[in-house]
Amino acid sequence: MYDLKLSITRACNLKCKYCHYITNVDKHVLSASFWKDILDQYKDLDLEKYGLFADGKKVTITGGEATLHPEFWEIFEHAKKLGFYVSLPTNGTYLTDELVKKFKDYGVDDIIIAIDGNRENHDFLRGKGNFDLAVKGAELVKKYGIPLRITTCMSKYNYKDLPFVTELSHQLGAEILIIFHYVELGRGEVELPHSEMSLEEIAESMKTIYELQCKYKDIALCTTTIPHYWAVLKRMEEKGSFVPPYYYKVFPGCRAVKDFIYVTSDGSVFPCPLIQKPIGNLQKTKLSKIFESEGAKIYADRNYFKECVSCKYKELCGGCKVRETSLCPALIEKIEDICTDLSC
Repeated sequence: MYDLKLSITRACNLKCKYCHYITNVDKHVLSASFWKDILDQYKDLDLEKYGLFADGKKVTITGGEATLHPEFWEIFEHAKKLGFYVSLPTNGTYLTDELVKKFKDYGVDDIIIAIDGNRENHDFLRGKGNFDLAVKGAELVKKYGIPLRITTCMSKYNYKDLPFVTELSHQLGAEILIIFHYVELGRGEVELPHSEMSLEEIAESMKTIYELQCKYKDIALCTTTIPHYWAVLKRMEEKGSFVPPYYYKVFPGCRAVKDFIYVTSDGSVFPCPLIQKPIGNLQKTKLSKIFESEGAKIYADRNYFKECVSCKYKELCGGCKVRETSLCPALIEKIEDICTDLSC
């Protein structure tokens, strides 16, 4: 499903060290009427006209912490009224029985909770005591029968915790584990500098991800800022080995513009939540015009990096445009080496 990601507020009860937002304060709060108009435009948008991944429409209402927007429920209710699949990311720390039940009653389609390693590392990154609160929040989500997804951000501090996070996700009954490889930006430039994983660590982590996927076939392990993992899956498919069902169902590799866009709390539109260059602003421009813009076309192009032009994995990967370089061909070469001995 195409995903319109709406960051309706920067307000948040946490100050995570790696957040792509520098501040958690909104200078001006855009009203529910603004966001409802955007949702109306999205409802009428012909995705196929713009060459977008068009298997349905999804809305992710995020922040900050989305519920801290003073008119959150009005925005949420309108998205459901229009028939969208609605996803809600959260740090999980403020979830209560009453609140999760309300999400259930309003028809939320899934809730995404962040768990960034074991208790020590999670609390280092997100604040003391927040690991236990996140786990408790996840347990409440499952208690009310809401589909649960876990997201984790791996850096030099915590990438070795991935087996722990995967096992915990399994225990919590999560359907999907979304894995970010940390990219230094926003607050991270000050509070978590020099913490991006090395090329060798990234390659090793992809091997670990695949091995964990073989062990936990009930959870879809997906990468974001390393779309190169799709090359691992392609190689394993060619070998006749196991690949997760999503490999055949979802849009592969870099999803910027082609499978989602991101709108921040001031109406600015970005190709991806982590790309720092806007391609328009919905206070000034209609949503349809954003997709017609030169910026949208540039970020949707799988030839964005020169290394991608002749790469056989281009249509599956496309590189991560958040990064200054494609990390290739060195990373693809390491993938080829890894997959030679990898099995499931």
